[in-house]
Amino acid sequence: MSDQMMNFMASQFTHTRTSKPSQTVFLFAVPGDGGVNRVTRAVFDHFTESLGSSPITGPVANISPLMDAIRAMLAIEPDDGWRTGDYQGKRLWLIPNEVGGLTLMFPEDY
Repeated sequence: MSDQMMNFMASQFTHTRTSKPSQTVFLFAVPGDGGVNRVTRAVFDHFTESLGSSPITGPVANISPLMDAIRAMLAIEPDDGWRTGDYQGKRLWLIPNEVGGLTLMFPEDY
């Protein structure tokens, strides 16, 4: 990933501590369907691709594959608010977050 893309993404991230005391997870704000408003950086990196950049817009990423993953997870019936399932060979969790939305993550991000 280019330095420009990393700088853009860093400006969109928040971070939070996980259940593992020494681990920090970076969260990316997304305009997802169904209340999904955050994804972990690992999920963002896996399901998006850089399209380059321009002087006007800066870094540009194709988020369509990420939106497809979000829609696939929303199709799963929640169990106590959590949705767990597989998409394109990857295990995903879609869980409620502290800001009233949903966060898409890999189990190892928790």
